Amino acid sequence: MDMNKQYAFWNSKEIYSYNEHTKLIIDQNTKKLYIKKTMGSEGYEIHRKICGIHHKNIAEIYDCVTDGRQCIVIEQFVSGETLETLCERQLFTEEKAVDVILQICSGLEQLHSRNIIHRDVTPSNIVLTDDGTIKLIDFDISRTAKSHVRRDTHILGTQGFAAPEQFGFKQSGVQTDIYALGVLLNYLLTGEFPSVKMHQGRLSAVISKCTEIDPENRFDNIGKLKESILGNKSGKITLEKIVLGIPGLNAQRKVTRVIAVILYIAALLFNIGMYQTYAVNAEKVVCCMGVSLFGIILPIVFYSNYLDFQSRILKNTRKKVKRMLFRIIATLSLCFGFYLIPLLP
Repeated sequence: MDMNKQYAFWNSKEIYSYNEHTKLIIDQNTKKLYIKKTMGSEGYEIHRKICGIHHKNIAEIYDCVTDGRQCIVIEQFVSGETLETLCERQLFTEEKAVDVILQICSGLEQLHSRNIIHRDVTPSNIVLTDDGTIKLIDFDISRTAKSHVRRDTHILGTQGFAAPEQFGFKQSGVQTDIYALGVLLNYLLTGEFPSVKMHQGRLSAVISKCTEIDPENRFDNIGKLKESILGNKSGKITLEKIVLGIPGLNAQRKVTRVIAVILYIAALLFNIGMYQTYAVNAEKVVCCMGVSLFGIILPIVFYSNYLDFQSRILKNTRKKVKRMLFRIIATLSLCFGFYLIPLLP
């Protein structure tokens, strides 16, 4: 079977060859430029998933076909300059670097929400277009995160930007791309890897946390990284942070947010009914408050690490240990809350 006759852009002409597997083509009907890539069939699944993503910070994948041995991918041709080329001329200011990283974060959030890890966030794979938009390109070594697999089966990644787990120690995940973002941020500001020269400025703490060797010690997700970059990790807790930080309501998946809203409404109705039925005197009011506090509020706060409070205490304790400790406390609190329920009548 001739795959070149299968895909939607078959009426095209090659006008430039980047290498054996990557060509610049022009659609002879529309006169638009595209990138045509030929790769092993293992690349089909991930590129097919990315086909459904339409985001301004991600290069579009327009078509993808396979014959079981290899696949052809038609990707958006992004006109502009790579960050690698730009850094060769001049380093970025903090303000410009933040703008670039936040745009990349926006694109990665879309990938991560679909369980896709890019795994090659490097200056050569990020293009600044003529209108100032950042585009993440080249998904050749991207993969779907697999929680049941202990480590990556293929050791791939760009030296210096690849996280330690990409070399077979652990499974790639969201923190893998966060590691690369930290290295990239430092590279934009200094032209060097953090291990060679660390940026000295307000973003140095962000870079350090992103590039922790243990993925457990990095930011949990892109959202928390963005908060830290924007300087929202100060001790000041605003009303906006309190609302937007409510567990479940800030989830990337819509279904998770919907389930969270339903559960919160159910909890609210339960509390209203409980107080109306049993809060007949001061003793019963205190008992109702105990059920609400220990049975609902504290377990949610402790299980979810609401507003990342755990990072503000026990700073010399490993993240994994703190998480386990507060899960135990949350479980004990939940048990105490259930213990109080029979005391209501």
